[in-house]
Amino acid sequence: MDFVVPYLLYPGSHKGASPIYKLGDYFAATNIRDIEDNLEKALKQDYDLIMIGGLPWDYFKTEFQDSILAKVRQGCGLVYVGLRQENEMFPALQAYSGLKNAIPKKESEHFLTQGVPFEFLPAEPIHQFRAQSGTLASAGAAPYLSIGNYGKGRVLALTYEALFGRFKSAAGLTPNLPDSYENRAVPFEIYYAMLAKAAQFAAGKTPTTLFEKCDLSEKNGKLEISLQLNNHSAAQSTWELTLRDRYMQVRQQKNEAVNLKQGIQDIRLTMPSASFAGMRLLSIIVRNQNGEVINSGSWAVREQENTTRLEKLEIDKKDYENGEQLHFSARLEGGDFTQLQVKAELIDSYERTVASRLFAATSTLSGQLKINNALPARFYRLQLSLWDNEIEVDRLNKEFGVLPSKESRLWDDYEPGTWMTDDGTRFYLWKEQAQLMRKLRLRTLIANWRPMDHDFPIRYNFNPTMLHHVGLGRCSEPVEYAETGDKMLLQRKPCLSNPEFLERIKEDYRQIGKNQHKFGLRFYWMGDEQSLTGYGGTPIDFCFSEHCLFEFRNFLKLKYDSLAKLNQEWQCEFETWEEVLPFTKDEIWQGQGEKIAGWADHLEFMDGRLQNVVASATSSGRLSDPEAKFSISGTQAPTAYGGMDWWRQMKVFDGLMNYYSGGQHELQRSFKPDGDYMPWEFGYSSKGGILGYKIWKTLFLGYKGIMGFCYPSLVNPDWTLPAAMADSLPHLKVLSTGLGKHYLNNLHSQADIAVLYSQASIRAAFIEKRRDEHRLLREKLILLLRQAGASFDFVSYEQVEQGILQQGRYQTLILPDSSALSDLEVNAILGFAAAGHRIIAVAEPGRLQQNCRKRQENPLLELFAGNQHVLIPEIDTSFIEAQSYLEAEENRNLVIKELELWRRILGAESFKDTLKNPLLNGQTAVGLEYCTRFDSNGNPYFGVISKSPRLQDLQLRLPRKAHVYNAVNGKYYGKTDRLELPFCDALPLLITQLPRKISLASLKLRNGTLTVKLNQKLDSALRVQVFRPDGTEAEAYEYNLLLKKGTAQHHIPFVESDPAGTWRILVTEVISKEQKELSVKR
Repeated sequence: MDFVVPYLLYPGSHKGASPIYKLGDYFAATNIRDIEDNLEKALKQDYDLIMIGGLPWDYFKTEFQDSILAKVRQGCGLVYVGLRQENEMFPALQAYSGLKNAIPKKESEHFLTQGVPFEFLPAEPIHQFRAQSGTLASAGAAPYLSIGNYGKGRVLALTYEALFGRFKSAAGLTPNLPDSYENRAVPFEIYYAMLAKAAQFAAGKTPTTLFEKCDLSEKNGKLEISLQLNNHSAAQSTWELTLRDRYMQVRQQKNEAVNLKQGIQDIRLTMPSASFAGMRLLSIIVRNQNGEVINSGSWAVREQENTTRLEKLEIDKKDYENGEQLHFSARLEGGDFTQLQVKAELIDSYERTVASRLFAATSTLSGQLKINNALPARFYRLQLSLWDNEIEVDRLNKEFGVLPSKESRLWDDYEPGTWMTDDGTRFYLWKEQAQLMRKLRLRTLIANWRPMDHDFPIRYNFNPTMLHHVGLGRCSEPVEYAETGDKMLLQRKPCLSNPEFLERIKEDYRQIGKNQHKFGLRFYWMGDEQSLTGYGGTPIDFCFSEHCLFEFRNFLKLKYDSLAKLNQEWQCEFETWEEVLPFTKDEIWQGQGEKIAGWADHLEFMDGRLQNVVASATSSGRLSDPEAKFSISGTQAPTAYGGMDWWRQMKVFDGLMNYYSGGQHELQRSFKPDGDYMPWEFGYSSKGGILGYKIWKTLFLGYKGIMGFCYPSLVNPDWTLPAAMADSLPHLKVLSTGLGKHYLNNLHSQADIAVLYSQASIRAAFIEKRRDEHRLLREKLILLLRQAGASFDFVSYEQVEQGILQQGRYQTLILPDSSALSDLEVNAILGFAAAGHRIIAVAEPGRLQQNCRKRQENPLLELFAGNQHVLIPEIDTSFIEAQSYLEAEENRNLVIKELELWRRILGAESFKDTLKNPLLNGQTAVGLEYCTRFDSNGNPYFGVISKSPRLQDLQLRLPRKAHVYNAVNGKYYGKTDRLELPFCDALPLLITQLPRKISLASLKLRNGTLTVKLNQKLDSALRVQVFRPDGTEAEAYEYNLLLKKGTAQHHIPFVESDPAGTWRILVTEVISKEQKELSVKR
C-alpha cells in the first residue's frame, strides 16, 4: 500500500487547535492567514482521499467546506476521524448528544471489520449519535464506525474522540489512549490498522486478497486456523503468523507458504499454541512473492477453560522511599498449580530488575522485597509472573512510586530543559517521545498540565516539577481609577497583605509539599512572568487596600522613629498614623518632586510584599517537604514597580528560569552564586551560530542549565528537528556530558570588582523620567566589563550596609548612577575608599537619600577631588547602540575607545590573569565576551564567546606559558602562551592552561567500583559510558564523574537483569577528550 499524504496543520478559528506560531522553523513567522492560504492551495489539487483528523467541521470556513464537499461528490473518498457534529455527508448520523465512554464492538462483517480485533479495544470517549444505517461497529448505543456515500465518493466516520490535550487543543487520528495499563498492553497498533483499512476503503483501493471469515480453535497445544479468502487472482504467497499475549509480547511465530487460488478459497493452518492467561492475539501478514504486503489482519484468541492464572495482586502502600521493604500478597485461581512457581520482581523505570524472589505457587502467597537502587528511579512496578517450568503462563503488575535517595537526586550538573505545552504528545507515545528527548539531552521539564510536568517525567526518568501559582500574576490598573483619579481604588487583586490570602497560600503550599515530597521534585514552579503590576514593571501604584495600608504604616513605624520624623522626611503634616497615605507617581510629578519620600517608601514596602508572599509560601512548603526548592520563570528586569528588587527576591527563590533583560542575570548570579539558574536561551526562533554564543554563555555564568521555549519549537510534529534544536544539540551534548559538571563544581571566579545595585536609585531614575537611561547604563557596564575581560560581582545596597566592602574581597567599587543611597551605604563607601580601594562613579553618587529626598550635603563628592577615584559625570550609553553593528568603523572605534578608557581606569591589576590584546584578523578584537575562572590549583580557564557569525582568525596571548587545551573540543596546542585559531559565534572557546599534558594513567574496576587516575593532581571530570555485550549502550549507567586532585571512584550499579557476557566501559576525560576503556565479564 502506497500513500501520498500531503498534510498541513490547520487551527481554523483557534477554537482548539495548537498555536501554529510555536512550531520550530515557523516560530512567530506564520499566522492564520498563511495557514488558510496553504489549505486553499491544497484544496485546488485532486486527491484519492481526504482524511480529517479530529477537527470539528465548523473549524473550516464555508468556502473550505464547500470545496471538500465538491471533491467528495466528484468521487474523492473521505475519512472523518472524531466526527462530532451532524454533517450532510453523513445523513444517517443524527441527534448528536455529546461524549460518553463505551467499549467498541463489531456489528457486521465487512472489509473494515474483518481482521480487526474489536475485543482488544478499551473503553473510549465516543461522540454520541443515533444511527439510521451504515453502522459496522458500535460503542454502547452509539455508532462507532459508519460508512456511506456522498455523491460518487465513499465516506467513513469514526466517532471516537480525537482531540487531545488540556484544552483539547491538539487534533489527531487516534483516541486518547493512556501511557500504559497495568495488566495489558495499550493496543494503539490496532487503531493504525483500522485507519489504514479506512483509507483503503474510502479511496477505493481495497486489497486484491480479502479475508472473508476466520475461525480459531485450540486442541492439544495447537492453534487451528480456518480462513476463507476471496482472491482476485492466483499467486504464490508467504504467511507470517504471530501469536501474542495480552501484553502484546510474542509467544509463537510461524511462516508458511500458501498457493492462492482465484476466487473463494478455504485455508487451514496450524501453529503451536501459547498457554497464557487472558485473551491473546493472532496476527497474519500475507506477502506476495516480491515480499509486498497484500493483506493483513488480527483476531482475538479467547482464553481456554480452567486456565491457571494470577487473580489478584496487592501491595501494602502506594508510595515508598528508597531503602524500604515492599510487602505484597497475591491470589491464584484455575487448574492445578502445585508444580508451578511464582517469580516476584521489582522493575524500575529504567526497565531493570533490581530485586527478585521465587515462590512455590499456592492459592495465596505473600512476600517482601527491598527497594535498593543507586539510580534516581521514581516509578516502579512489582511484576508477579507464574511459571510452568521455563514457560511463563501469566503475569500481573502493580505500579507504585519511590522517592529516590537524596544522593541520586543531587543537582550538580548542567541540565537542559524545556516547557512541555498543553497539547503535548499522545500518552501512548510517551515511551518513544522519552527516547527522543534523552537524545536531545533534555532533563528537566516544566508544564502547566499535570501529566506532562509530573507523570511523564516520573515514568521516564526526567526531573519532574510542579506548577502552583503564588498569586503574583499580572494585574492591570483598575478602570475606575483611570476614570476618577481616586487613588484609594488602586487595590491589587489579590492583595498581598490580605490575611486570608496569605493563609490560603500557606495552606496550599503546606498541602502541596505534603503531597509532592514523595516524588523528589526538581523544584516547585511558582509561576511565569510574575509581577506586582504588569509585564516589564508596569507603573501602577498598588496597593491602597486596607490590609496594605495597615502593613505599610507598620513598615513606616520601623523605618522612622516617630510620626514627626516621617512628616519631616515626607514634607507632610499628618496628625496620626492612621492618616498616613502614600503618594502616587502622578502626584509627585504634579508636585514637581515634593513629598517624593512618600512615594519611594511605598514602592520599597511593595517590593517587600512580594518577598513576603514568596517567603510565606516557600517556608510553608518546606514544613512538609524539607528538601523543596522553589523557582519562577520569565523573570522581569529590575524596575521601580512590579516588586522587581532582585536582592530581595534572591533571598526567597532557590533558582530561576530567568530572562536577561536589564542585566538581571548578572544580579541574580551575584546575589545567589549557588542558585539553580536555567535561563530561556534556546528555542523560540533562534538558530544557527548564535546558539553557540547563547548556550555557552549560560555555562560561563555558572548556570546549572538552560531552558528551551518551548517543546513544539524544538521538535516538529513528525519528530524531526527544526533548526532551533538541531543547531543547539552539538553544544548541549558537550555541556551535558561532563564538561558542564567540571565547570560548575571545580572552577570558581576571583572577582575583585564590585558594582553597586541600588534599588533606591532605580526608583529615583524612574521618578526623574530616566528609567531607560539607568537600565541601559547597567547593561552597558555589564557588557563593557565582560568585553574588557574583567571579573566582577554586583553587591546590593543591603550587603554594602552590612559590611561586604570591608571583607577584603574587592579592590574596586563601581557606582553606576547610584543617586539614592542610605547613610549607612555612604559611610561604607567612604570606609572602603579610606582603606585604599578605588571608587569609580558614573553620575554623581549619593545626591539623594535612600527615600529619594535630596541629600543636603554629599560627602561622597570629596572623594573625587583627587586622582585616586574617578567620577564620570555624564551617562553615555552609546556603547550599547554601537554593539548592533560593529562592522561600522565609527561603532568599532567607539567601542575600542570605551574599552581602553575603562581598562585604564580599572588598572592593570584587574587584568593580570586575563587574555592579552586579542586580535581578530590582525585588528583589535571587538565584540568578544570573556569569563575567567580558576581551579583549586589556580589553573585558569578563559571562556570566550561572540555574537558575530563571521569566521575570523583569532590571536590570543595568554598570561604565561603552559600546556594549553580548548576544552570545548579537546584540542591540545602544546606548551605555549600564544594561540591562533578560527573563531565565530558557533565556535566558543574554553581555553585552559595546565602544568602538564593530560593523560589517563589508570582505569580499574573491582567489585563494581570504577577507579580512575590521571597523570597529575588535576581537577576535572570524566564521562563514563557502559556498553552491553551486544554493543548497545546502557544509557541508565552513563554518568559524569568528578575528578578531584586527579583521582575518582564510581560504583556502576549493575543488577541481576543485566545480561551475562563481556561489558565494555568507556571513560572520556572532558578537557582533553582522551579516552580509555576496559572490559568486564558478568
